[in-house]
Amino acid sequence: RVPRQRSLRRLLAELHAAFRVFTEATAIGPGPAVEQQTTVVLSAADFAMRRADQTGRVQTQQSQIHLVYADGRVKGSAVVAQATGTPKTIAVDTTVPAGVVDDNALTMIVAALPLAEGKSFSLNVFSSGEGVTKVATIKVAGVENVTVPAGTFSAYKLEISGMQLPIVMYVSTESPRRLLRVAPVGAPLVFQLVK
Repeated sequence: RVPRQRSLRRLLAELHAAFRVFTEATAIGPGPAVEQQTTVVLSAADFAMRRADQTGRVQTQQSQIHLVYADGRVKGSAVVAQATGTPKTIAVDTTVPAGVVDDNALTMIVAALPLAEGKSFSLNVFSSGEGVTKVATIKVAGVENVTVPAGTFSAYKLEISGMQLPIVMYVSTESPRRLLRVAPVGAPLVFQLVK
């Protein structure tokens, strides 16, 4: 006797109920100089990290990250562009604390926090390009009106420290929250909402 097969539609519905998948495509500079496609998979039940995948290139160097989070560990690999022109390969197989966030999911997670003036949060963040867990501190420094190509918005100003570079982010105060601007401190780079 052959076991009854579930329909593809039902299987997809069950997977959708179990996981949340977020994707982002980024292109920076002429050419573009940096291109990447990122996919992050979270558990729908508790938003725990399940998977992070990123592929792309920085100028002529290919880069990729493939990580799986399960049972208090993260496993996989990362190929990271380097200033020397030769990408660095990192094998990842290490323990991570409960509730860890992949650095590729940080902007999405930060926008979902219960933000309010004066609040601070600490998150364990796995830095996939370095293969280590860091503690990121997110401080809500105030509320400001921010103008980006998509318009003018009331926004929380977030100061994030503890990662490779300090970052200033602006997240809209109105729901649904939107990431409006990201600016690494000391870097000649700003990401802004266009539409």
